[in-house]
Amino acid sequence: MIVYDLEMVPHLKLKGLDKQLQRTRVFIEGKRQCSDCKRKISFDEPWEWDHIQGGNSGRCDCLHNAQILCPQCHIERHGRYPRFGEGRKQAIEDFNKVNQ
Repeated sequence: MIVYDLEMVPHLKLKGLDKQLQRTRVFIEGKRQCSDCKRKISFDEPWEWDHIQGGNSGRCDCLHNAQILCPQCHIERHGRYPRFGEGRKQAIEDFNKVNQ
C-alpha cells in the first residue's frame, strides 16, 4: 500500500509477503550489520527491523526508514523487548513477574 505524507511524498506501508520481502531487502541493504554496535549478524540469527522514524506519524516501510539492530541494541534503544519472535517470550516472562 502506498500512503502519502503531509508534503504528498509517497511511502510504503506493507504487510504479509510484501513486508517479508522488504525485511530481506533491509537485511541485505544493511550489510548484515547492527547499525548501533556494528556487530555482523548471520542469516540464522535473530535481528530487529528498526524504523528510524517511528511512531504513528512518519513511520513507513521504505528502505530509507529502515535499519538493522541486534536484539540487545533494540532493547537499549526502545527500553523494551521485541514484540515478536524469540524476544517476545522473554517480554511475557518479565511482564508476568512484574504483575504478580
